[in-house]
Amino acid sequence: MHTFMTINMYLEKAKSPDPVVADIPAFIKEFFPPECVGVIDVHCDPPFQGWKDLVERADEMPLKYYFSMGCHPHNAKRYNNSIEAIILEAMKHPCSHLFHTQANVSKCVAWGEMGLDYHYNHSPQDVQQRVLKRQLKLATSLKKNLVSMSPIKNLTNV
Repeated sequence: MHTFMTINMYLEKAKSPDPVVADIPAFIKEFFPPECVGVIDVHCDPPFQGWKDLVERADEMPLKYYFSMGCHPHNAKRYNNSIEAIILEAMKHPCSHLFHTQANVSKCVAWGEMGLDYHYNHSPQDVQQRVLKRQLKLATSLKKNLVSMSPIKNLTNV
């Protein structure tokens, strides 16, 4: 599982022979200021192994934990019905934070990170475009916020 939160935690652990962070809650306590009341973690590296465990542990974290999930353009060639089913399941993950008084509010607050990345072309451009269109259609049908990383120059041919 690679999310921005976990990547940063592992980078910090790798820097030091005696790291101060053992897990995500410890990482948050060490690096996030007390004024920070919430975080949105980005899950964009399919097949998203371990996402449920991390999200289920959200109540252990010293701040409100939300997340987004989508397929980064580098991974577009891996996008398939199984990956999409995982993302759709995540979109419905219930929120347990007390300040949500509405029913059916999800901890998954956005779809993404998604977009186009023609700089590295880890996935073919036509595949990136097809996957972006598919994700945008689903995200808008679910009324989800979007997390996009596309440089403007990449959007001219979509």
